[in-house]
Amino acid sequence: SPHSLPAGVTIIFFSVLSRELACVRPGLLVATCALMQKSAEYARTPKRGRSEEPDILPLPKNKKKIENIMSPTPSGTFTLAELKQCIAEVIEEKGVATKVDFENLTSSINAEISSLKEENKQLKTEVGQLYQIVDSLEERSRKNNLLFGGLVVTNTNHIATIENFLVTVLGMEEKPLIGRAYPVGKHSTARKMIVAEFVRQEDVFQILSKTRVLRGTEYYVTRDLSRRARDRKTKLAAVKKEIMQRYPQIRTLWKGNALQVGNDQYFWDDGRGLITNTGQDGMEQLRSQHRVELPPTPSQSQKLSTQKETRQEQTPA
Repeated sequence: SPHSLPAGVTIIFFSVLSRELACVRPGLLVATCALMQKSAEYARTPKRGRSEEPDILPLPKNKKKIENIMSPTPSGTFTLAELKQCIAEVIEEKGVATKVDFENLTSSINAEISSLKEENKQLKTEVGQLYQIVDSLEERSRKNNLLFGGLVVTNTNHIATIENFLVTVLGMEEKPLIGRAYPVGKHSTARKMIVAEFVRQEDVFQILSKTRVLRGTEYYVTRDLSRRARDRKTKLAAVKKEIMQRYPQIRTLWKGNALQVGNDQYFWDDGRGLITNTGQDGMEQLRSQHRVELPPTPSQSQKLSTQKETRQEQTPA
């Protein structure tokens, strides 16, 4: 209601409104002027209660007739309800956004954001599944491969180099069948790494069973893993090293790509960090089953930080 505004603000409001109404409905301009005059008179008189406010504003004496915006018939008065309706029509004709428009826009944006979040979540799940498929296919293609490191290469016949290493260093009596062998890594170093593809998987298991004799030497033999698998094993190796330093009485060993602590096997997940073979929190199981306390991994630290921020947001001020 204009009666609830200061006199100066009321006059400015109706001045702006008058310019708009003059372009849309000239007859309505007269009613607006009458309301401005009444508002100015009201500002100079003591304020009254809401129940005493007039519902009808009389027109100026020099204007005997005015075309009512709500009716084609002449009228000598102009009600506040009619004025509100006129203002609403002006807003609609001018295309001015209303509170309802903003509420509808906000609701539409929130719905779109929720849809995008759900779509992003589904895409992440699908990408994770694709990574698992790719990793599985790559592991199968490399299952008969072994990586030999620390070898001194004197010729380009890499198969002969591997065969000589297996007989002289690992002490194998028979030479296994090797499909091909090729160097990897930096070629300028004196000691090189060579990947050998064996024909039979039994030969791979036999070679790995003899690698314990390489402890304390410059040689090493491991499975030929993909880059993602190597990164995971590197992080598992850091966990293994931490356990051995803090808890030397606990036995840890490798079981393929898994780290075995006691009778439990642990894996590394790119998103969750250390997990068990059943997908549970690996750090929590180490703490409950083996009383092993390790510093949280970066992914787990971020998870704890996110949970803390969520609790702070949910806590009432």
